[in-house]
Amino acid sequence: MDLQYVITDLGIRAIYHGHPQGLSAVEVALKPGFTSSDIVERMSELAGPSFTVRDRMGQEETFLRIMNLEKWVAFAIMCLILLLVAFNIAGTLWMMVTEKKPDIAILKTMGATSRQIQRIFMLNGILLCSVAFVFGALASLGFYVLQHQYGLIPVPPGFIIDAYPMEIRWSDFIIVFFTVLTIGSLAAWLPARRAARVDAIIQEE
Repeated sequence: MDLQYVITDLGIRAIYHGHPQGLSAVEVALKPGFTSSDIVERMSELAGPSFTVRDRMGQEETFLRIMNLEKWVAFAIMCLILLLVAFNIAGTLWMMVTEKKPDIAILKTMGATSRQIQRIFMLNGILLCSVAFVFGALASLGFYVLQHQYGLIPVPPGFIIDAYPMEIRWSDFIIVFFTVLTIGSLAAWLPARRAARVDAIIQEE
């Protein structure tokens, strides 16, 4: 069947392979509504420690480890890119502080404290990063749907799957979100400190 399998009796198989009481593998087809992880756990309990029970993804454990390592390498590269972008954010906010000096002075004259001014510019930087995160998250979800529907990135021949597997893990979104906020806050900190030092009175020559 498919130039891979021969359907035969266990006795005939034992004669050819020389293992009268041994099996190399057992494939189980699942009914709709059952997940492979639940079945693997249950079969492991029934089979005992002498047997190794794996699903199709577990049989490609090395490949999945490489994919997991690739994910964290991509995350590290993203962090480096964010650090470079942070300089642009800091420059943009610094120019904004320079342009808004009269407005900052008016706010201080009306009773705003330096801490409040600093908080305004910190929130501005965090808002920029939050908007960028939302667009990035939507783009990643869109790519996830396209990959599952059309297999945009295929894998080399010889694997049990045709396209790179993708899975939505909300914990990764949380990690990326806090990473973006941390880098954005660091980028906005110096401009916010500069805005807090603006005098309340602007003298015009």
